[in-house]
Amino acid sequence: MESNYWNIKAFDYDTHLKKSENAYLKIIELIKIEIDKSQTLLDLGTGTGEIPIAIADGVMKIIATDFSQEMIDIAFKKSKKLKLDNITFKVQDCYAQNYGNEIFDVIIASNLLHLLDEPEQFINSLKRLLNKGGKLIIPTYLHNESFKTRFISKILKFKGHPINTKFDSISLVEFITNCGYNVEKRVFIKNIMPMLFVVATRK
Repeated sequence: MESNYWNIKAFDYDTHLKKSENAYLKIIELIKIEIDKSQTLLDLGTGTGEIPIAIADGVMKIIATDFSQEMIDIAFKKSKKLKLDNITFKVQDCYAQNYGNEIFDVIIASNLLHLLDEPEQFINSLKRLLNKGGKLIIPTYLHNESFKTRFISKILKFKGHPINTKFDSISLVEFITNCGYNVEKRVFIKNIMPMLFVVATRK
């Protein structure tokens, strides 16, 4: 992924998220059902930290990473203002997870898969990081769900948005399953670009 693109987008990223505010509120609501205060959580592609900041009081510890320095700077300032001391923000490539084995109870990768050239490599790399029974939570935009979403996707791509992998609700579940996970939950979330909220565990 191109970090310069996301560094530029960082400054109006929260404004952009407002367009999908109801969908993100639903994602946060669904995540809160899956977590508890004893857990350590990894959030990949955190952007400006909206999700970890919203769920910080529901877990013990969060490490939140993003490819963009500007995104992380904004997320850190937001968490500092709220005096949240259980979130660590780091600049990190999502393909380069230099953590030990089985150390996270929950891994979140929200609306990240469609940006990746090699989503299979990415999702496979997460298995060793999850504790036994740990959850992968992977809400994903469905760029291939319908004629309308494919049309919107083409417009976004034309405008320079990095869309590299397109899923519909069926192919996303098949993809996650084929990568060695059991899909435990799936929730379709209506939006301008709909999403599928997926919770999976290692096979």
